[in-house]
Amino acid sequence: MKRLNVFFGFILLVIKCFSQDPDCRDVTQKTIIDSSFLSVTYDFTFAIDTLFDIRYTDRQRLDIGSHFIHYFSLLADKTDSTMYRARISKTQGGLNPRNWMAANEKDHYENYYFHYPGKGQLTVWTTIVNTEYIYNEPVPDIDWQLNLSESDTILSHQCYKATACFRGRSYEVWFTLEIPVQAGPWKLQGLPGLILKAKDNKGLFLWSATGISQTKNYVFMYDTNRKAIISRAQLQKLQRKIWDDPIGLLEQHGKTIAPVARDGRTGKMVPITEEMRLSFRKPYIPPLELE
Repeated sequence: MKRLNVFFGFILLVIKCFSQDPDCRDVTQKTIIDSSFLSVTYDFTFAIDTLFDIRYTDRQRLDIGSHFIHYFSLLADKTDSTMYRARISKTQGGLNPRNWMAANEKDHYENYYFHYPGKGQLTVWTTIVNTEYIYNEPVPDIDWQLNLSESDTILSHQCYKATACFRGRSYEVWFTLEIPVQAGPWKLQGLPGLILKAKDNKGLFLWSATGISQTKNYVFMYDTNRKAIISRAQLQKLQRKIWDDPIGLLEQHGKTIAPVARDGRTGKMVPITEEMRLSFRKPYIPPLELE
């Protein structure tokens, strides 16, 4: 029991650290780089770990512009707007900017910009704690195997099946030739039509289109000082620390974790041990890219 009480005190300390910085972006720092002629919304359902089989859903949008394609989380964008309104009304103290979400919803602070800064390039922005990590790579060349003998109807569009292995995972997607754009959710693209549904063969990730619109939306990027240019491999190492060493990840980003915690039974302060730090390891979080 004493061990649990000490851990409880440490948990409160870490929760306080997180609550002081909700890691929201300043919506006034958006820079418009294009406008879309077609937008597609998706429900992205994903496994948060492989131990308890917990699933969350993020609402995401694909904006296809004349120059660039932007894929991002609508939930994260609304979180940012919620926090911005609280800031200008001076009511942000103690605010949980995500309390409007359903229990099974979770935002992804990731933005994908296709053909930015140049044709054939992909720029990825990922927020971790309080920093925007940015890497650039060629738009992935996915070796799709088409199966035009299998069809389905999604959002009133006739779709066909395609499969591929991409960075360690096998995917099955459904695309429509009725919308001849080589785009889709996340990094899945390169087919002769828009991808409206995709899933991996392990049942960990599922993207399902929920709407298609020709309403004009602005394609934007954030202009922030809290950014770092890294490689995709370096980002993968940081993302691993989210479940392998969450306390170390906080410290790496300038968060101060007190060297002591209060024993809930005795009220005394006791040193934080390595065992206590390791107790904050999360169950393995499956990444989209294994390679």
